[in-house]
Amino acid sequence: MTKERAPLTYEDAQARVAGRLGVKRAAHIVGVAVRTFQDWGDPDVDRTIPIAAAEALDLAYIDAGGEGMPFLDTLNLRLKTARQNRYGDQIALAASAASFAKEAGEFTAAAIAASLPDAGAADVAALRKEGLEAIAVAKSMIAAADALGVDGGDHWMHAAAPDPPDTS
Repeated sequence: MTKERAPLTYEDAQARVAGRLGVKRAAHIVGVAVRTFQDWGDPDVDRTIPIAAAEALDLAYIDAGGEGMPFLDTLNLRLKTARQNRYGDQIALAASAASFAKEAGEFTAAAIAASLPDAGAADVAALRKEGLEAIAVAKSMIAAADALGVDGGDHWMHAAAPDPPDTS
């Protein structure tokens, strides 16, 4: 019976490669015994595929008509997930700050236009609209800042969001 491999694991990537190349051919490509190759892909065995072997298998997978690179794709997705889990609040604050800078610039431009001698009601209405937009974005920026965790020593405390499945 085939063991289930969790998505976003190197074992799952290896199963995809083996499905396209065959276990014997994949083991031959990386110069190991079939049993060693199988152990690398077994979630219950404490061995994992070396990175050089994963690279060689990704290339062989492409050569065999496979789409993508299973090991690299898995690594990229796992790192993106881990980055978002670890730094998501900081990234949200940066996005809010960028949006605020834009809105504050538009608010300032509207204030200058409304203060000119030939300004009219439309200019004042634009100033009000831009001001309210800047205030709304400022509030979201404050909320993003509040979501950040800082310990007593002013160090980032990252949320305990789950990392991708462990493949060790």
